[in-house]
Amino acid sequence: MRSHRRPRSCRAIGLALAIALIVVGCGGRSPVARLLEGQGAVEREHGGQTKAAAKGQAFVVGDAARTGADAWARLRLRGGAVLRMGADARIRFLAGGARLEVGDATAEDAAVTILTEAGPAIIERGGVVRASARDGGFRFEVVVGRAEVQGRDGAVTLEAGGGLVI
Repeated sequence: MRSHRRPRSCRAIGLALAIALIVVGCGGRSPVARLLEGQGAVEREHGGQTKAAAKGQAFVVGDAARTGADAWARLRLRGGAVLRMGADARIRFLAGGARLEVGDATAEDAAVTILTEAGPAIIERGGVVRASARDGGFRFEVVVGRAEVQGRDGAVTLEAGGGLVI
């Protein structure tokens, strides 16, 4: 009597091919943030192209969320924290987290960690930070609340009005 079972090597190759197709079909990257809501020009920069972002838009590592003049956006980050972007802001999602490149960001319902040029900054709930790039330098400033920056030489706590220039 003949068996209709495929050899194990054929099943393994078939399974590997199915997984590869799923990964390629999904882009191989899971979302690190989603757009909850926004007003005005809210965009997603992905693969060198910038397009308007709709409610529910997913962002993956390498993407950037951008707001235009008089615009704002709320993003839910992986892990559940909510980050609010002010006008003329850009946040880039990297393998290690989110980096505020320019503009204002607010940690709405929980502490949020933002990557800065000085190191990771933990923004307390309700805290507002501003990042700006000017004259070849980078400025990170706490506008409201407090942030703790984890630098190479240890942690530095910044209160409202405090900042770092790099």
